[in-house]
Amino acid sequence: MVALVFSACGSDDKASSSSSGSEEKAAAPESAPEIGVLESTEVPEVEAKSRYKIALLAAHQADAWAISAAQAAKDYAEAHGVDLTIQDAGGYTEVQKQISQIQAAIAQKPDLIMIWATDPDAITPTLKEADKAGIKVLNFVVPATFKAPVVTSDYVAQAERMGDALAKSMGEKGKVISVIGGAGGYYASSLHQGLENALKKYPDIEWAKDVQIPDFDQAKTQQTVENWLTGNPDTTGVFVTTGLMGVGAAQAVRAAGLEDDQVKIVGSLLTDCAVLDMIREGRFSLLLGDPPVIHGELGVSTAISMLNGDEVPDAQFPKNSIFTPDNVDQAAEEGLLTKEVSEKFLSDCL
Repeated sequence: MVALVFSACGSDDKASSSSSGSEEKAAAPESAPEIGVLESTEVPEVEAKSRYKIALLAAHQADAWAISAAQAAKDYAEAHGVDLTIQDAGGYTEVQKQISQIQAAIAQKPDLIMIWATDPDAITPTLKEADKAGIKVLNFVVPATFKAPVVTSDYVAQAERMGDALAKSMGEKGKVISVIGGAGGYYASSLHQGLENALKKYPDIEWAKDVQIPDFDQAKTQQTVENWLTGNPDTTGVFVTTGLMGVGAAQAVRAAGLEDDQVKIVGSLLTDCAVLDMIREGRFSLLLGDPPVIHGELGVSTAISMLNGDEVPDAQFPKNSIFTPDNVDQAAEEGLLTKEVSEKFLSDCL
């Protein structure tokens, strides 16, 4: 899914934590429920008082998460009589392109700009221009440092929850390797901090290897994990960023000659049938959801409320479930998986 600007190299060194990107740190979501408890977020129903115009400026539309969030936002807007336009900057490195898109949006005078920031600091001066022009701003997914309401995820809290789940699945002892994508960015450093927060609670777990890679490549993850497991077959836990990276890790377990149940794997983001199949087979132990459909719907619902003149929370964090082989079919029956990713990405496996 999402990360901020990627560096060109990975690292084995533990990265420092980073701020959330907003001028005031939003309150963290409530403590997470136990593994296996399914969570859902109710999107407030709103009625637009006028046919509002909203510009959603996304950092990218390069993966299932981003595509699902944008499509959900578009569908929700259409259903509520709102004109929503979507522009894609083309990636987190395309900062100047996004600045130009903000400037173009200002000239078109929408009622509100939903901004998924490429670079939280660099785009803020242009968002201030929008504010001066009387255009409301809603931070979305990755918040700019421009102070405005935000619909996002607390990535530190998510990673801490993932680390807790991994530790418990390992019996609170053993050896862990982490492979975190988006090296050098806010997302990667946030996940790293959350994992560090979690593993400090478990003195009998050794964080034996920490690798950061510039992207979220499944093959690269598989090779990294396989190389490690071949020389360290006593490793019992793997922490990765995304579901597809988790698929790579699961493939690495067998390639290293180990049994599936010897190594517990935790990642986040359900993206397609390959991830879901791995969970059902028990090869991918734990997947933390971060529902893009809810993000998209909640973003537009919040935007409408702002334009109606209603009070909205400073920050909203859609709830997460941890999917396991034991609860994933229940989640499918309850319709939660099509909140995790658009149905088109799961049409062959639900």
